[in-house]
Parts: sequence; C-alpha cells; structure tokens
Amino acid sequence: MAKKSKAKSKTPAPKTLDGGPDQEPPATDEQPADKEQRRQKIDQLLEARPDAEALEQRNVLPTASPNVAPTLQGVQKQLQRKMSADELAHRLEARPDVQELRDLAIVHGGDGVAPSLQATQEKLQRQLNSDKVHQHLTKRPSIEELRTTGVLDASAELAPSLTATAKKLERNLVQNQVSHLLESRPEKDELVSHNILEGRRGTCADVEE
Repeated sequence: MAKKSKAKSKTPAPKTLDGGPDQEPPATDEQPADKEQRRQKIDQLLEARPDAEALEQRNVLPTASPNVAPTLQGVQKQLQRKMSADELAHRLEARPDVQELRDLAIVHGGDGVAPSLQATQEKLQRQLNSDKVHQHLTKRPSIEELRTTGVLDASAELAPSLTATAKKLERNLVQNQVSHLLESRPEKDELVSHNILEGRRGTCADVEE
C-alpha cells in the first residue's frame, strides 16, 4: 500500500510594498508625549529658519529681480559674473607699476629685492637707523664738556633746551631795570638844589672872578 505524502501547506508572507519617500511610515507604539515633543521641535525649527531675503543676502539663493523672469535669472547671474570679471581685468590693466608705487612711497626696496623679502629689508633698515642714532647719542658730549667749551653757560643749571630762553628773559629783565632807573632819575634842578650838581651860572661867575 503506497504511502501518501502529505503536502505541507505554507502561507505566503505578506510583502511590503516600497512606496518611496512618500510612503507613510509604519505605525509604531510612540507615546503621545513623544509625538507632542517632536511636533514642538519641528515647529521651533520652522520658526527659526531664515526667510528668502536672508538667504539672498547670504548668497544661498540668487537675488530675484522683479523685472526678470525666473527662467532667465540664471542667465542674468552669468552676465553679472562676466561683467565682474571684465571689470577686474580692467582694474588689473590700469593698476600702477612697481616704479610708480615706489615713487609714491607705497612700495619700498630696490630692484633686486623680491616683494616677499621687502618687509625683511625694511626691518633691517630700521634696525640700522636705530643703531646709528644710538651711536651718535653715545658719542655726544656731556653737559660739563659743553660748559667747558663755552657752548653752555657755566652757571646755568637749566636744561640745554631752556638755556636760550633763560638768557632772553635775563636780558629783558636788565632792560626793564635800566628803563625804570632812567624814568626815576631826578631832574637837573633837583640835583643842583641838593648840591649834587653845581649850577652852570655859578660856575661861570667863579671863573670870571
């Protein structure tokens, strides 16, 4: 007696259809509190997002011109870039050469110095000038030597920069004193009356006798 094989019945598994990004996500056991929190976060992000004007100012979006159709704004942007490139090329052609910049003291350095080394050359030149000034200051004569040679007044205790002013004030003081003495001197008659000066008449009479 032949054995009959029992065929096992298999139920096919349900196929999940891929509906793309527009397909709704499968239902989850998300709590209402989590949904509310996520909704609030999305609302905050939507409120904080920049508007179109802010994006245009940051060059994220092209500036929309009211007189240009949206389909032509790309062409307009290319023309603007071309105009900017042409203007830059014109400025580069019209810029002054190195010799003109040297004449205007904008660029320093000789012909044999590369532009990248001009800053180092200027620094060395300033150091040389500083050393030269320091050497002159070290060799300058002292105040005592200047007084000995008669360049400065020996009795002056002032700074050399004030010595000329002090001498000028001293001369003015002497002139004022002389003017005061001349104005306050007694008259001739007063001197004769005080027997300080003899009268001219009396002197002549004595000579005739």
